[in-house]
Amino acid sequence: MAPAETAFVWTAIQTIHYAYIASVFLYFFLASTVTVCMLQTLSQRIDDEKVRRDLILWLIFAISSTYVRSSDVFRASTQLTDGCSLENQSPSYARSFSVYLLTSAIIFGAQALVLTDAKFPVWYPYLGTWLIGIAVEMTLVVLQASYESPSSAADYTTVSIQVARVAIFASLVFVYYGLRNDEKEYDNPDAEQQSLLRKRLAPKPSSLAGSSKGYGSTTRTKSSDSDSASSATAEDSWLAKQKKSEEMVQKRLQQDGNWFTYAKGFAIFVPYVWPTHNKALQFRTVLVGFCLLSTNALNVLVPYQMGVMIDSLTKYTGGNHNINVWLSVAVYIGFRFASSSACIGLLQAWLWMPVEQYSYEALSTAAHAHILTLSSNFHDSKNSSDLVQAVQGGRSVSDLLETVCFKLVPMFIDLAVAFVYLWTIFGPYMGLLMAATASAYLYITTKLINARAQKRRNYIAQMRKEWTVGYASLDGWITASMFNMISHEQNRYSSAVREHLSTRFRFQMASQSATAAQGIVMTVGLLGALWLGTYQVAYGDMSVGKFATLLVYWAQLSGPLTFFSTMFKTISYSLMDAERLLELFQAKPTIIDKPNAEDLKLDKASIRFDDVSFSYDERKQILKNISFTVAPGKTVALVGETGGGKSTILKLVDRFYDVKSGCISIDGQDIREVKLSSLREHIGVVPQDPALFNDTIMNNIRYARLSATDEEVYDACKAAAVHDKIMTFPDDYSSKVGSNGVKLSGGEKQRIAIARAILKQPDIILLDEATSAVDTDTECLIQAGLNTLCQSRTTFIVAHRLSTIMRADCIFVVMNGEIVEKGTHQDLIHSKGKYYDLWSKQLFVTPSDKRSRSRSPKKNADTIDDVNSPKKMVELTKVIKTAKHDCPPAEETKKDDGKKTGSSHQREVSSSIS
Repeated sequence: MAPAETAFVWTAIQTIHYAYIASVFLYFFLASTVTVCMLQTLSQRIDDEKVRRDLILWLIFAISSTYVRSSDVFRASTQLTDGCSLENQSPSYARSFSVYLLTSAIIFGAQALVLTDAKFPVWYPYLGTWLIGIAVEMTLVVLQASYESPSSAADYTTVSIQVARVAIFASLVFVYYGLRNDEKEYDNPDAEQQSLLRKRLAPKPSSLAGSSKGYGSTTRTKSSDSDSASSATAEDSWLAKQKKSEEMVQKRLQQDGNWFTYAKGFAIFVPYVWPTHNKALQFRTVLVGFCLLSTNALNVLVPYQMGVMIDSLTKYTGGNHNINVWLSVAVYIGFRFASSSACIGLLQAWLWMPVEQYSYEALSTAAHAHILTLSSNFHDSKNSSDLVQAVQGGRSVSDLLETVCFKLVPMFIDLAVAFVYLWTIFGPYMGLLMAATASAYLYITTKLINARAQKRRNYIAQMRKEWTVGYASLDGWITASMFNMISHEQNRYSSAVREHLSTRFRFQMASQSATAAQGIVMTVGLLGALWLGTYQVAYGDMSVGKFATLLVYWAQLSGPLTFFSTMFKTISYSLMDAERLLELFQAKPTIIDKPNAEDLKLDKASIRFDDVSFSYDERKQILKNISFTVAPGKTVALVGETGGGKSTILKLVDRFYDVKSGCISIDGQDIREVKLSSLREHIGVVPQDPALFNDTIMNNIRYARLSATDEEVYDACKAAAVHDKIMTFPDDYSSKVGSNGVKLSGGEKQRIAIARAILKQPDIILLDEATSAVDTDTECLIQAGLNTLCQSRTTFIVAHRLSTIMRADCIFVVMNGEIVEKGTHQDLIHSKGKYYDLWSKQLFVTPSDKRSRSRSPKKNADTIDDVNSPKKMVELTKVIKTAKHDCPPAEETKKDDGKKTGSSHQREVSSSIS
């Protein structure tokens, strides 16, 4: 064969060597990445026969072994006197052939390890490498045979191993297709309608409840420590919340089908994370990217310049005084300063902080504003701590972006640059050594972190259990002392401490084992690099400066690899927080203004319920075909059993919920057709348990109308009969009320709520048990404030204390979501229906009907008829005249007809009862 043809053949062989390992690695890496991102390991859980999988695994190990055997034969052949004929024909063949053999052995060995961990493997990443292997190995055999026939034992051995390797590759393809398990759970050809799990994967039924090993089951262990740790893990609320968050992420991943679709769900955060309308912040972000690239470049330049500096000093001390050693030192110092936190690090932080603050502010304020716009059905079932955590998740979304863009991506860039740099400067063996070290480090770290995950959960659970037990025993000291259980609490706490320390020891040992394994891998890798570098300095053309460059550069690789050990935990926590925030953003308000909604035009404040039905849950109806009309300025009272729907009627008027059927109108306007803000602007509410901010009394009352002056606040408090009480406080109106008004009594909170409603000056009043849980004297004061508030206003009153609503213009008795009776107090008393029964129970008298008398004859019991008899009325009049002096004169207000107000009459009746 001509020399040109010979050179071409050997160039082609060497090119194939390098191209083969590159193509196999890239294909397997990219195909596996696509498999993970598309979640095919989750969707294709068809369990193949274990015999076939195990056979494939052994065949892949066999392929890796053939490359190792070829490497041994080649290395032994180079030490023989006659040498290998193939090597003698090409000086560069030894390097390419050695790298090809070692790298192939590592790649297929790693492929076997990945397959070992894969319970549900997706086969096309493996199948593609097998087909590439068959094509390349057969091409190499043909090229080598076309150049020269084997002439030595080593040549024959090498060729025979290559032929065996081709046969094993072919066997892998045959096993995959020929021994394929085509048995399916269903005959349905539509893969979308097939079960993800085979029938044989489902747990087998067992008569023993504890024998199930399906999802969610636990295996009983012999260790009492393990049992206690598992118990603590199951009981710990924080771990349960973490597990729920992880399940939420996994559930949405499976619903979306792949990571790309899953990531699209977070596109809602893009306007908040990326400053869409701020060109200055966008420019800063671009500059941050240049800073990152500069850092990657300096990670190479600093070690390189150190080697240049050492080489210049070596040459200068060797007698070459023409070299300017100070220049190399100055350049090295410049590179070190540029890579320090005082230069590029400071510049990057200065550039990124405004962008980070923009993201945090935008996400936090948007989440908070979104929560406030959500409807009552959301807030009635909310958990405040979860909402606060979700709002704070805005920071986690920003941290996630920073972790991925500024830590994860630069880490892989550094590793890729390191591989290319070491290959170029120190030869392919050094690049191969670096790649093997990094791969081993990442693999071992992943395995050990997964192995210690359960130990970490147990440790956290026991640590929190110790704190909980200790706090509970100290907080319950009185109870423990009463029952003489001090020694029991001491033993319980000491047991919790021992369990905590036991799980802590196991977790710390697992962490130390992981750290030790990482250190061993890095040490072995450094040992190989030093051995190879020393050999090249002693027997090759490498300088001492390059050797120093190798040491410094190798030390810099530990940073990106160490970050990998915490990367997954950081990203997973950020994803869980982002998932909570995403769920919050996806929640939509159910009570919204219609596109053509107009302001409420209030004239007389007449309210009409027209065949209204409502239910919080479709399975249970709360209101059933409610119809009534409230005339302007009239007072309507709602009484009846608890849970009958009285408070729900008030919520519907204020439009916290929308009716399911029927209509609620104010002055002929459907409240669903008007703007929500204009509706609530005309409504004043005095709830049963007023909610106050942890602020001053003045600010709490002024909250109803922020533009109100101090004098208007004082007038409202005087009308609510609470001004004199406030002035007795040390700081009068500047007094802090505490969290939700904890520093105030129930009556004081009610009167402040009334003053707040008076200050608002609404046209419609909703009173929900405004005098609940207060004494009689306080009720007199509250009733005086209510009289002032409700005068000439359309009013709804929900009350269980019937004495407070006797003077209402109309009383509705609501039972099981229906109005069963309606009328004035006197009309309902004389009708002797449900209201009559409620009134008689509150007066502690027996109804006058014959059935009640025959069932419960009491000698001295008064009846309703007795109370209304002339003799009993004379007695009540005397008591009323005496009781009138117990309430302030302000409560004696008159109506136009000259009669006393409902408040006076109510007090009189209350006094007569007492």
